[in-house]
Amino acid sequence: MIITKEIFYGKMKLATVGIAGLGGLGSNVAIALARTGIGKLILVDFDCVERTNLNRQQYLLSQVGKLKTDSLKQNIFEINPEVEVEINNCKLDAINIPIVFENVDIIAECFDKADAKAMITNVFLNELAHKGKKLVAASGMAGTGRADEIKTLIQNENFVLVGDGKSDIEDEPILTASRVGIVALFQANQIIRWIIGDD
Repeated sequence: MIITKEIFYGKMKLATVGIAGLGGLGSNVAIALARTGIGKLILVDFDCVERTNLNRQQYLLSQVGKLKTDSLKQNIFEINPEVEVEINNCKLDAINIPIVFENVDIIAECFDKADAKAMITNVFLNELAHKGKKLVAASGMAGTGRADEIKTLIQNENFVLVGDGKSDIEDEPILTASRVGIVALFQANQIIRWIIGDD
């Protein structure tokens, strides 16, 4: 599909993406989309930046102890002040997900824990997919496996899963900036493809 720069950035500017979790996945997805000219981001997390986050997350040493939402909003502003950023400091659950993400086009599932990933996926499939929203989720990025093991698996037209589908933090306790970053950028790439109509 051939698309001009004007059309590409015009479509990006009109899109709103919600990011559920602002850790190694979410912070990288947000920065990638900000650099690509996304119109609006809704950033959701309840946690603060920790020193141990800095090996794979898009925060600074000076932001340790501060809310991830506030810190990431500031970092995005430093990169692209034209991005509209809405922050929500809460723990997402089955009740508030449809409300928090009511006005987004696409949701990026960027949680750490398997139960949270399953929960948001179930809520999406049961309550949001029929409204035309889309979800890109992630599963399998732990350890130091090969980059080419990371795949984009299309579940249906509204739901895509990114990862190697097997590595688990319980079995492989190492999380590297490179491997987590690869998955996050695959997620961001899928979001961009959806926005411009290339998928």
